[in-house]
Amino acid sequence: MSTEEIEQFLRLLQERTLHVVPTGELHLCRDPDDDLILETAFLGGARYAVSRDDDLKGDDDLVAQMRSRGVEVLSVRRFLERLEVGTL
Repeated sequence: MSTEEIEQFLRLLQERTLHVVPTGELHLCRDPDDDLILETAFLGGARYAVSRDDDLKGDDDLVAQMRSRGVEVLSVRRFLERLEVGTL
């Protein structure tokens, strides 16, 4: 990437991101680092948490609890499929 493309990308991130500070109060996963990711998604109002981590996408109870909070946990492949067909 050129310097100009990198600068444009960084400007885009600044314009379209929301700064979220997790509290550490969400405890759904065995891995505390994963809990921070999930809490960030929830607090930030994300519709999706996209991950390759089987601890997240393979835990049906965790997936259901996140869905009840308005966040759908998806694999990268499933997210890209939805993006491609325009169902996001």
